[in-house]
Amino acid sequence: CDAESGKVISLNLFGVFLNNTLKPNSGLFKLHYLQHLILYSCKLYGEIPSSFGNLSHLKKLDLLDNELVGQVPASIGNLTQLSELSLGKNNLSGKIPVSFANLTKLVNLEISNNHFIELPPDMSGLHSLVYFDASGNSFSGMFPTSLFMIPSLLGVNIEGNKFRGPIEFGNTSSSSRLNRIYLSHNTLDGLVPESISKFLNLEKLDLSYNKIIGPIPTSISHLVNLNYLDLSNNKLEGKVPGSFWRVGVEFDFSRNRFSGKIPESIGLLEELRVLNLSSNALRSDIPQSLADLKNLKALDLSQNKLFGQIPEDLGKLYFLFTMNFSHNNLEGPIPQGQKFKEQTCSSFMDNPKLYGLEEICGKTYVPDHIPKEEQVINWIAAAIAYGPGVFCGLVIGHILVSHKHEWFMELLFR
Repeated sequence: CDAESGKVISLNLFGVFLNNTLKPNSGLFKLHYLQHLILYSCKLYGEIPSSFGNLSHLKKLDLLDNELVGQVPASIGNLTQLSELSLGKNNLSGKIPVSFANLTKLVNLEISNNHFIELPPDMSGLHSLVYFDASGNSFSGMFPTSLFMIPSLLGVNIEGNKFRGPIEFGNTSSSSRLNRIYLSHNTLDGLVPESISKFLNLEKLDLSYNKIIGPIPTSISHLVNLNYLDLSNNKLEGKVPGSFWRVGVEFDFSRNRFSGKIPESIGLLEELRVLNLSSNALRSDIPQSLADLKNLKALDLSQNKLFGQIPEDLGKLYFLFTMNFSHNNLEGPIPQGQKFKEQTCSSFMDNPKLYGLEEICGKTYVPDHIPKEEQVINWIAAAIAYGPGVFCGLVIGHILVSHKHEWFMELLFR
């Protein structure tokens, strides 16, 4: 409550098992001075009532992780003081109301993991927006260019939707603060735009599982802070560029149509932890410079046209726990270092001129071809393995509720 007026300004029921609907005439909507309302993971069901539009002082509204259904009422657009709105992890559907354009103070908008189908045509009016997460919905239509014209934006996640067409960032300012862009699992096509270079602060870029074609633009070399780049499962072609390799943590170029050599300059990425170039048409030897990647934990070069010998010095990389060289034209002996002995037999399969596999595959080993799908490293598992640890989750303690508290809950939600 407010110290001076005694008015209720904040209500936090995070994790309280309400198992109820939000009734339009409930006592909750009589708290006209409410600024913060947190109903995160309360087992709420039913529709979001339009009565929320009467809480004009609201700055934070969190309805995350409930069982709410139906459309978001247009009256939410009346909450012009709102800075945080979380509607994710529900069963909401339909269009995002055009009235959201009124939420000019909105900083965080979280609407992920619902069944929404359409965004407002122009999002650029949300000029205070810092983070936008609409992943895991059914949004369709052309790429939401207006979203990327918001100068305050730091992160955008629209992966797992049905957006189509080419990626177009519009008249994006070179002073953009944007540092995270997640566009994976859509049906985007066309080229990676040269305008990507305007996001000078970009650290993480995920364009995987789309239908993007053509070469990687040379302008990507301007992204000197880039440390996560996933271009996998597209139709990209041309050479893997060497000029943009600067920082590195994880790069995945797998399942494309890249050709030519693996650039020696990859060895300059001292912080690189995961490198996946599998399922392309790369034709070169394996650069000795890969042995300079002191923090490398996972390396997949399988299903290319690589030749020559496997560099012995890769076995000296302390953190390297998984390697895959299968389905290439490599030759010569398997290096005898312990790191190589720890790999599975399938990591070296289908290299007819490679020998010395007996210790790894067993004395009865006979070279043969095995299905390619059995050879590909599970890169989801690899990513988990190199991460800082598993997320502990949210621990909800036992809540002791007095009779007065029970009366208050009944008043609000009856």
